Amino acid sequence: MMYIFIIFSFLFDGILTNFFPFFQGTLSLFTPYLSIVCIFLLPPFFRKEKEKRYIWFVAIYGILYDIFYTNIWMSHVILFLEIAYFSKLIWKNVELNYITIPIFTAILIGVYHFSYFSLFVFFHRISFSIESLLYLWGHSLLFNIIDAELFYFLFHKRFPKYQ
Repeated sequence: MMYIFIIFSFLFDGILTNFFPFFQGTLSLFTPYLSIVCIFLLPPFFRKEKEKRYIWFVAIYGILYDIFYTNIWMSHVILFLEIAYFSKLIWKNVELNYITIPIFTAILIGVYHFSYFSLFVFFHRISFSIESLLYLWGHSLLFNIIDAELFYFLFHKRFPKYQ
């Protein structure tokens, strides 16, 4: 089930963001960041004895994401490792349930957007605007929170040790 989720997130994220242009502009309430949701929901599958495997998985996932979707070498490796770090902290220190999953999904997507904007501003690729950052963050929440809740529900029911 974990591997199906990983492959689904990777492919569906790319299909929705790169091949369907109608998700841009006014219809962007459904901007997917399924890779962020995937990285956030996977730490329970990588318990203490497999923690290094989780880090390697996230790094390889970031490399593949950069190769297939962004062409900005190593940017998503850094961003996904940052999200993985925060995800591990959240799973270790907070008891997650159907109420806290959307909250932390929104926070992690905000961290991703802020870090991504910061990288581009640091390398003088774009001008920074708080309005555009908030617009992008706000318009990506609905779809991703629904996705996180759905997959958390599936994992929670299917794998009791997932908790």
